[in-house]
Amino acid sequence: MEADVAPLFFRAAATARSNHQLRAGLAADPKRPRRPIRKPGKVRTARPFSVPLEGKVIARQYAGRLAVTDGVWNAPNVFYNADIAYARRLRLRRRFNAIANVFGSDVAHWTYPMPVKLNNARNIYTIHDLVPLRLPFATLDQKRVYYRMIERLCREADMIVTVSETSRRDILSFFDIAPEKVVNTYQSVEIPKRFLDIDEHVLKEELLGLHDVAYKGYVLFYGAVEPKKNLARLMEAYMSSGLDMPLLIVGKDGWLFEKDMELLDMPSNCYEVERDGVTTRRQRIRRIDYVSFPQLINLVRGARMVAMPSLYEGFGLPIVEAMLCGTPVMTADLGATCEVAGDAAVLVDPYDTRAIRDAMIALCRDDELCATMTAKGRERAKAFSPELHAERLNAVYMQATKP
Repeated sequence: MEADVAPLFFRAAATARSNHQLRAGLAADPKRPRRPIRKPGKVRTARPFSVPLEGKVIARQYAGRLAVTDGVWNAPNVFYNADIAYARRLRLRRRFNAIANVFGSDVAHWTYPMPVKLNNARNIYTIHDLVPLRLPFATLDQKRVYYRMIERLCREADMIVTVSETSRRDILSFFDIAPEKVVNTYQSVEIPKRFLDIDEHVLKEELLGLHDVAYKGYVLFYGAVEPKKNLARLMEAYMSSGLDMPLLIVGKDGWLFEKDMELLDMPSNCYEVERDGVTTRRQRIRRIDYVSFPQLINLVRGARMVAMPSLYEGFGLPIVEAMLCGTPVMTADLGATCEVAGDAAVLVDPYDTRAIRDAMIALCRDDELCATMTAKGRERAKAFSPELHAERLNAVYMQATKP
């Protein structure tokens, strides 16, 4: 299967032509007021303000998402403004937006690559992956802006943190940066114990009542629907497998998702079930746009296997989450997914539909193989514990603050 990237280039070219024609037409209009060309001025420094945490706002709804902090500071729209300003300055002088260090911090750790920095502090940036450069057809980023921003980060950052040896090698391959400045800390993966301790009988009832699926009676994929996830091949492999359990796809539309979802509308994806004299139309591949985090963990625990044959990942969070839940994993035999999974998952060539199909059949029909992968997965997941991650991250901060 080959990806057709030509429409992307044609669409971009057409947009550029239409914009050029529009500018030419406006310039030729004598009634149009002339605006002076603005030269780049000084970079504005944002001043954060403290957000009091007094407990007056009921935030229990979001308790699972809130980080443990000593304090919260806010600089309105700082990330959006920095991103937009940097893109607009591409042909001028590219600069990062600055933030005043009003709280006297020694280190600023930006957990996403953004053109922003904290004054009078060591600035560390996390680059999870280089998908826009490694798989340019799979994203909508402005590749030139993205490349130059990452290049600038590598030049000016005190340290670069990444989440796999695969991503570290990619960063060192694409950019001129000292190897000792790029550190892999992996990711911290943890699932609250209360979700893992839900009784199996209760779990079975919830799966059947909410999603009409049987415990250990379905294959699960979850994540954003986008080209790098390789969903088209996964669905083709499933449709040709002859498996009698459904494939659940849980996740919202990302970008360039239309082709991946075409198989959902094929007649072969539908069948009819008669129960108590009532005929119901079902789909072999079922799509769920959104579930809450507790229900997602239920779906992972109840799945026969989690399928993640990605073309490229910086880490592969669902791999470790499935291992923590005791669910066997099938993933790609290349890059970060292979690195993270180790020997605790069934590895396949993500470009080989038959290999994906055979792995799915094996995990769905071989109880002994599943038991082996479950045991190995639980052990492998320990390498990504919050405690080990904290140690690795603390070492980065100590290194960054050395005189």
